[in-house]
Parts: sequence; structure tokens; C-alpha cells
Amino acid sequence: ARGAEAEPRFRLCPSSGAPAHPGGAQSLTPLWLPGGGAAPSQALVASLAPAGFLRAGDRAHLILAFGGGLGGYRHEHESLAVGVLADLGGDEAPRVHWVRPEASGSTPTRRCAHTATYVPARCFAEALNFPEGAVVFYGGHTENGRELAAPQVLCVKSWKWFDLPTHGRGLPTHGHSAALVERGGGAYIVFVGGGTGSILDDPARCQEHSVAQVLDLHTLGDVYRDPFLPTVQLAHESCAPGRHHTACRVSKDCVLLYGGGDNPDPAVCVLDLAAVVDAAVTAEMTQAAASAQAAETERRGLARRALSRLAAGLTRSVSSPATVALQDLGGGETTPTPRKFHASCSLYPWRPLLVIFGGWQVDRHFDDMWVLAHGDLASYGTPDGYGSDDDDEVEIVLQVGGRRERVLIERSTLEALLENGRFTELPNGTFAMQPPPAVMMPPGGDPETGSSSGDDDDDEEDSSSEDGARE
Repeated sequence: ARGAEAEPRFRLCPSSGAPAHPGGAQSLTPLWLPGGGAAPSQALVASLAPAGFLRAGDRAHLILAFGGGLGGYRHEHESLAVGVLADLGGDEAPRVHWVRPEASGSTPTRRCAHTATYVPARCFAEALNFPEGAVVFYGGHTENGRELAAPQVLCVKSWKWFDLPTHGRGLPTHGHSAALVERGGGAYIVFVGGGTGSILDDPARCQEHSVAQVLDLHTLGDVYRDPFLPTVQLAHESCAPGRHHTACRVSKDCVLLYGGGDNPDPAVCVLDLAAVVDAAVTAEMTQAAASAQAAETERRGLARRALSRLAAGLTRSVSSPATVALQDLGGGETTPTPRKFHASCSLYPWRPLLVIFGGWQVDRHFDDMWVLAHGDLASYGTPDGYGSDDDDEVEIVLQVGGRRERVLIERSTLEALLENGRFTELPNGTFAMQPPPAVMMPPGGDPETGSSSGDDDDDEEDSSSEDGARE
């Protein structure tokens, strides 16, 4: 939608080229900032588009897909693709063409349920030389469930990977969110929440993180400085932005947090990113001042016991973690069922709206859509015509992975899937899904169970098959 009077619309986007290998919890990153604050050059965009895809004078943007995996926290991969997105508005449908650029440098880590954040060139130290910006990857899980803490960076121009030292302060996590903040001449990525452990496991063996981690982008690559600032606690009486929540930017320095965790909370909370950065920077300065004072005291030759007492006192004075409160936005009398693994997006900076779609909670999958208006008072509603009785359901026979299943589907949805080629009607009146689910399996995988040919544990195979759609 464009212009002050334009109506936001969801539209199917035909694709071509070579997309990334499919996978659950794959990251899809727009390589631009909200409102057009920064983006790679049109020359770089055009260099990735095939002949005839863009016309003279067309402007296009880039999106980047990376990683993902199958269900049951297994089979993570490192597949990468860059999409050239042409959206001219009006009645012309948007289009995307996928390419797989030849990457170099460090080996990218296979990961799933991670974050991938586009950062423009101005936010990095000049020594890193990212003229078109870079994408910072953080967290997620690998090797069938092991959480990650170290970031990797991908240069957008050269497609070269970099491993960057963190000196051990990063918190292993997955299912978190990330947001870029430029403040006070500095640039930071704020990683919010997430947790450890399988969402399918005993909650007592898992952990939800009600914290924010702040990565100082100006210190990335500095072998002597830890780029992570002190962790900031997020305070709320009931809500913790745990694994597989969503965070959507609704103003320059604010995001809306919703859902996630073993027991999702119904609250929609506002997080002030600027307050998080300020708290982390202040805590870092306090710790640095305490260390400097202790070093000066030692230089003056005080007795070891007196020095120990002083150092202990200094440690106590800064040990209380920095804290930022989450503001509960409400939602009116009618609210969605609390959930995780859902999708959400904000129409910032054009509209004060948050759109929530789908998700999962305790063996229940959702296909509903909700719109939250976050003006002076927040209130939910459902889009006109969405899920209404006017769109009747039809029963079809769908061929899936060699099986036939009877499926109830809304007539308009069936028509859209036939139009974009995802469904094909066969001569016998049944329907086939394109591409078939088998293309989502790793090499040698079983399309029925999602397991590789080397697996011998029947119980784990059953778990992967049963839970494959949840992540």
C-alpha cells in the first residue's frame, strides 16, 4: 500500500529462481530499514536480477532467507537465498526472483529459530568494510537442538561470512527476537527473550528468558572488547517474551511483544528499546568505573585484605541487574487465544496496526487472523470477510506424500492456491500440492517421518513426524 489514503492489502507474490531450502523457523530478512532509512544500492539489486525482470526506472528491494529445519528441533540447515522483490503497487502483482549467491569466508553455522538483522554500513566500524551493510545472525539451535550464542555476520556486497569474538558474554537462546537501535551516535542490536530447551519437552527442563541482550555494533570485531553489554531484565507481572514470541516495531524505538513460551500470556506489551540500550550502556559504564577504581586502588599499594573488601563492595554495588518494565497495552474485551509459533507484522510507519496470524498451543493449530490497533487504547478486531460465513468451505481430496487426505478448505483459499500454482487439479478430480512435501526433507530423508536414513531410534522418528509442523 502506498500513499496516505492507500488501503493495506495482502497479496500473493509469484516467485521464480532458486529459493532457499524450505524449513520451519527459517529467517526471512528485509534488507532495508522501516520507512526507507537505509537499503543496499539499486546497482547491487539490479546485479542480482535476471535479464528482463526489472524494467528501466524500476526500483526493487532485497530479502534474504536463511536456515531453518524440520520438526522436533532436528535437521537444521544453512541454505541461503537472496530475493529480488519488485513491488510496483497499483494493480500489478509483486514478484520475487531468488538467487543463491556464491558465499565465502567462514563456514555458516546451521541454525534454526535464530534472528537475522539487516544493519546498514553506517552502523559498523570502518575497519569492517561493509559498504552495502551486513546481516547479523544470532542464536537459534543447531545439531538437533543445541542452542547458540555466538553471532555471525554476512557482508551483503561480497557475501562473505565472518565469525566475530564475543568473549563469552552472549546468552545461548532460540526463539528470540531482534531489533536495530541507533541512539546517541551508537548502533546496537537488542535481542529480546527466547529461551532454552524444546518447546515439546517437560517445562521443568526448559527456560524462558525475560531479558534483553544488547550488542554494541561499533565494537564488533574488536578482539579486546566484548560487544555484548550487561544483560537487562524485563519486568512484567505475568508476561515473559519466551521462545517463539513475536516482536514488531511500532515506532522508532518501540516494539510490541506478543505470545511465546511454554504458557503464553495474553498480554501485548510495549518494550522501549531506547530505555533498554540506555540501561545497558549505564550498567557497562558503572562496571568500567568500578574496575578502574579497583585498579587504581591496587596501584596505590593498599593491603590485599583491604583491597578484597573494597572489590567485594564494588561488586555488590553493581550486581543488581539493570531493569526495564514492559508496558501492558491491553487489547479490549475480545482477544486471541494466547499462542506461540505465530506470525505477526506491523504496518509501521504507515498505519498503527499489528497483524497476528496463526500459531500453535498445546496440540492446537490456529488459522485465525487478528488486527490490533495500538493508538491511545488498543483493541482487537478481525479483518472484514476473513473467516466469515460468506466464504463457504468445500471438501477436497488432497494427495500428500503418496497419501490421499480429505481436507476442508475455504473456497477462496482453494481458488488462490490453484491460481498461484501451489495446488493442481488432477483429471480424477483430486488435487496435488506443488511442490510435494518430500522436497522439504534433507538428502536421504524419509518424507513420511522427516528422519534421515541413518536414524535408528523409532521413538525419535515418531516424534519428528508428529511434531514436524510445529517449528
